[in-house]
Amino acid sequence: MPHAARRGARAVVVAAVACAALFSAGARAGEGDVARRVLDELSEADRARSARAAAEAEWERERRGIEALAASIEEALSQVRARAVEDRAKLASVREELAALEEAAPPRGELERVITEAVRDAGGYLDDVGRGLLPGIVPEAGARAASSPLSRLQDLVLRMQQAEAATRAWDVGIFEGERDGGTVAVKVLRCGAVAAWWRGLAGSEAGTAVWRDGALHLTDAAGAARTAIVEAFSIFEGNRVPAVVALPFDHAREEE
Repeated sequence: MPHAARRGARAVVVAAVACAALFSAGARAGEGDVARRVLDELSEADRARSARAAAEAEWERERRGIEALAASIEEALSQVRARAVEDRAKLASVREELAALEEAAPPRGELERVITEAVRDAGGYLDDVGRGLLPGIVPEAGARAASSPLSRLQDLVLRMQQAEAATRAWDVGIFEGERDGGTVAVKVLRCGAVAAWWRGLAGSEAGTAVWRDGALHLTDAAGAARTAIVEAFSIFEGNRVPAVVALPFDHAREEE
């Protein structure tokens, strides 16, 4: 075979081999792309399954929570219904008791008569006690005393409460009293309904005071007794430091 022919045949063979190599490389490259796409799609599907599983788990938790809340509400409602039944039963029992009391109660007129008599007797006793004490200890009857029997009873109870408080209280007031055959205005320090002392509005006169026969009788004190009374007034009015003071006692009051 001539040399030129042999060279041409070699070229053809080399070209064929090159084409085969290129075709084989292209086929392998195509298979690699397909494999990557398959792997990507599988990964995406796996992520989707994981997200779905997480969503289902979250929904399951919420469902259980809603069911638990519904059960709690139902239990609370059951308790409320049970208490409502008990309250209705108690209300019915109270109504029955009230009805029985109304049947057993005396007529309204009779009850008002009993209250009126009791208020009259107790009020008269309170007035008698008040006449033997300094004015203001037992308060006078209020405006309600002339209204209904129940209002008169309420007024009497209020007067008794005020009188009880006044008999335990210390107080200073200005009163007119009888002294040396005349009437003078003095300050009176009162220890409830037990004892009282007086001091002149001007000067250092002082002594014991006794309410008797509807008038305040003043007795002069001297020496240490007068000094103690003046000191007690100063302490009570806030003009001196508090201290223990022994005050004289009018035995004429104790003997009444």
